[in-house]
Amino acid sequence: MFLTACFQYFSAFFCYNSNNFLALNLFVTNKPFPFHKV
Repeated sequence: MFLTACFQYFSAFFCYNSNNFLALNLFVTNKPFPFHKV
């Protein structure tokens, strides 16, 4: 489950990193992943 969640997270990150960084920020903020703080 965790690996699947990580895969979905990174997929969303690479998809939205360029175009919707703000939307990604909201997405990450609502997820239990600390990667956005790195």
